Amino acid sequence: MPLDLGVNYIQRMLDCLAYKQAIKNSQATQEQVDQLVKEAKSGWWERNKDRFPRLADG
Repeated sequence: MPLDLGVNYIQRMLDCLAYKQAIKNSQATQEQVDQLVKEAKSGWWERNKDRFPRLADG
């Protein structure tokens, strides 16, 4: 019985492995990671808020 794995599933698995490889020697603290996430989200919103006018007004 052949495995029927979708391309998206395989890509997510590859992304997960790449992520684990990238962070395996990281010395970042959780606080540093949280700050980076906060900054990334803020930048995303500034670049994309025009795509969501109903949310931008609120």
